[in-house]
Amino acid sequence: MATFLRRLSHWRPGIRFRISTIYAVVVTLVLSIFSFYLVQEHLTVEEAEFDQFLRSYAIDLSRFITKEINPEDFEAKVIAELKYFPFNSENTFVQIYSANKRSLYSFRSAALPIPVKNFGLDRIDGTEYRFFKLTLEDKRFIIVATSLESLTKSQNRIFKFLLTYIPLSILIMAMSSFIVVGQALKPIRMALTKMRELISTRSFQALPVPDARDEISDLIKTFNVMLSQVKKTIDAQDQFVANASHQLNTPLAIIKGELDVLKTKPRTQAEIDLFHESLHQELLRMKSLVRDMLLISRVESDQASFIFLPVHLDDILTETVARFSALSSAKGLSLRCVIDEHSLSQEGGFELNGERQLLMCLFENLIENAIKYSNPQTSIQVTLKKQNDHILFVVANTGAVMSEEVIRRIMDSQRFTRGEVKIPGTGLGLYLVKKIAEYHKAEISITSSPQQTLIQIAFNQKPIS
Repeated sequence: MATFLRRLSHWRPGIRFRISTIYAVVVTLVLSIFSFYLVQEHLTVEEAEFDQFLRSYAIDLSRFITKEINPEDFEAKVIAELKYFPFNSENTFVQIYSANKRSLYSFRSAALPIPVKNFGLDRIDGTEYRFFKLTLEDKRFIIVATSLESLTKSQNRIFKFLLTYIPLSILIMAMSSFIVVGQALKPIRMALTKMRELISTRSFQALPVPDARDEISDLIKTFNVMLSQVKKTIDAQDQFVANASHQLNTPLAIIKGELDVLKTKPRTQAEIDLFHESLHQELLRMKSLVRDMLLISRVESDQASFIFLPVHLDDILTETVARFSALSSAKGLSLRCVIDEHSLSQEGGFELNGERQLLMCLFENLIENAIKYSNPQTSIQVTLKKQNDHILFVVANTGAVMSEEVIRRIMDSQRFTRGEVKIPGTGLGLYLVKKIAEYHKAEISITSSPQQTLIQIAFNQKPIS
């Protein structure tokens, strides 16, 4: 008993039980109200019919009343002529009075009071009677009274029927609704079982969709879509973690190797400075990698920290080019920035609804890559112009050729994509550019040949929803 009570205290009703209970309660209320209204109407009609029978019987009796009333003749005529008697004769009383209220005839004599109204109720020997008073043309009147026993029995039968019918109907409806709801929720139970299997096996197999085109099938279809997206996200996350681990292990291994070599024997100051420079380069590479990884995480999670506001791409580009001028000059490269004056003078200029930090990161990565992979003594040109409703940002340089495989990997948004030329870098720059472009609903195109590598970003100048 204690175990049962303990289980009962932890029991929580499921949706099947709740729906069945609510359905039963609603049906009970509707059935009770309807039954009450129906019974009231039936009782009203039955009482009206009872009074009509009582009145009709009094009128029929009045046809046999003569000027001088002979009780034996009167009763004989009544018995002979009135074949149908609507009431129990043992509980029916008839009295005839003169105009001055003197009793002229009494059938089954009883102390019937002379009523004031035509219809009324009274008690005779503890039994309730319904009476009717009919006044004749000569001012005499007939009083007919009969017991309400038959009417009461009829009403009791109705109440007994309802007391049996309503609970039985509620029980049948509750059981049927419990079964029907159970069948309706069967696909959900199957889906839950399948979900538990997926959780235990870490599988991402799609759930079977019921044939019925209802809300449950829509729910399972939506879950399958979500499951597919979760699978893609987890796969991408696993790949990212694996690649990031590999990328971080490389500079860490180099740093450890450098330090191990440094401790093998005493070093000159020049050798120590070379070690410091190497360690510094590896630390900068790790810092760049971590920065790009954090920025990618923020972009892919659509964090609210990125607020889209009107920005001027020409101002951002001018600021970015100025920062890279010294680096390009140090490598013997000519960095030219061309901002189309005609486009600048048009309505809106180069104003765009976007996130300044991300757009600056996009410009920085593309210009930095162009500087890294350009041939010495060549020029890099960045161009900003308008074409229809789009703002075009173009970076052109001459240098290492990007193969079709590298371009395909960039367009497929694969992380750690690097060219064949072994130049230090994280391999996240172009992936980050692609994600920022997608974040701003922009399109990216890449062409590469020995003569020129061209990367173009087409921004839609209309506001981003």
